[in-house]
Amino acid sequence: PSDAKVTYQQDISRAGIKLNRIIKTMKYSNNRLNIVVLDACRNNPLPKKPNSRSVSTGGWKEITELAEGMFIGYGTSKGREAADGNGRNGLFTKHLIHNIQQPGLTIERVFKNTRIAVNKESIKLGKPQLPTDQNQLLGDFYFIPPKDNTIIARVKPDDSNKIQTVSTSTKPINNISSRISQPQIDVLKPDTEGTVIDKERNLMWMRCSLGQTWNNRRRKCSGHATKHTFDEAQAQAENSSYAGYKDWRVPTIEELVTLVYCSTGKPKIDRRGRLDGCPSVGLLEPVMDLDEFPDTPISFFRSASPNANNSSYAWTVYFGSGNTYNLGGRSNLEHVRLVRFGQ
Repeated sequence: PSDAKVTYQQDISRAGIKLNRIIKTMKYSNNRLNIVVLDACRNNPLPKKPNSRSVSTGGWKEITELAEGMFIGYGTSKGREAADGNGRNGLFTKHLIHNIQQPGLTIERVFKNTRIAVNKESIKLGKPQLPTDQNQLLGDFYFIPPKDNTIIARVKPDDSNKIQTVSTSTKPINNISSRISQPQIDVLKPDTEGTVIDKERNLMWMRCSLGQTWNNRRRKCSGHATKHTFDEAQAQAENSSYAGYKDWRVPTIEELVTLVYCSTGKPKIDRRGRLDGCPSVGLLEPVMDLDEFPDTPISFFRSASPNANNSSYAWTVYFGSGNTYNLGGRSNLEHVRLVRFGQ
């Protein structure tokens, strides 16, 4: 993160976010499209701690296990550094922003135009730079559709001789947090009865918090819910195997807040476009649908979303009121409920 508090090279592993973790999440998301842009191929200005080995610097390692429908754009070539430029953005980002705003360009054309412009300008500066990419896309993607707002697209493979006209919109998407509503819950059978499906968002939740075990006969969560730091929660998720799935993860703050259930029957409080918390009068705690998520502690639960202004903190939800907080320290011990993308 650009605001990460790092002094030595070794601090990067603590304050940074692993790209492989993001790629893994995308791989199991079943998204038709995943885009990653890396403009971070710079020199390493950080000193190493005394009496310790230095960290490898410069360039990037090619991602060998891409998700289907994934596009990764790199600011420069393998093993090379990227120029910072003279303005607010680096050379690569400057030209990428320009080309993204041109209507009717596929993502491949956007990055090719960017590559040509960066290479031409960098040669003039005496520091040749050649952006590159990895492409596993199965169709065409436009940041801004053609001006006639019409794209010709093929339908499913078994009907590939037909084509259909797909109308698209260039209107911006509203803030996701302003569109949060109560999930449509459906409990699965036999081997996955310890999970709950949110059909609207295609999410599968563990019914019990980490540390607890689903007791199907008693229809409750047994045991004591454990607490974890930010990094411990991520590690627990990566090593979790449950209900036949291994792609469990810590939810984002947008996902976690959808579990807030106001027992008063009143809508959640809208604070500046974000649904946050329940009316306190007559409220039963925890603010959770206990038929679907029994034995939930009245406590803070972790999300995987760091505080954008200070990477030492991360977002949490307090299930005593439903409020969200972004000043919980990453080293604090909080409860965790895991989620995955549904099938």
